[in-house]
Amino acid sequence: MRTRLVCVAALLCVLTACAGESGDGGSADERRTKTITALRSINPALVADEDQALARVRAQCAVVDRDGADEAAKERFSTDGHQVSDTEASTINDMLRLTLCE
Repeated sequence: MRTRLVCVAALLCVLTACAGESGDGGSADERRTKTITALRSINPALVADEDQALARVRAQCAVVDRDGADEAAKERFSTDGHQVSDTEASTINDMLRLTLCE
């Protein structure tokens, strides 16, 4: 649990440093960079294909506050090369809830 909290705190630092001057999250390019950076900080394997990672984020935002969101993240973000752990899935959802899926 402590590790997850540290990860989420670190993600918030990364995400707020990438926000635009206006405080609205910045341009589309800045939001893309912010999202990729956040996922990469959880595990670089999550962004092996950046376009696919962004599509997964958009889909996960639709279920992030539902029961089973962590299991959905595990299924959605796992690939042949990387199986998402319970901790990674939970951290992905925490990051999305706090930032990108508001």
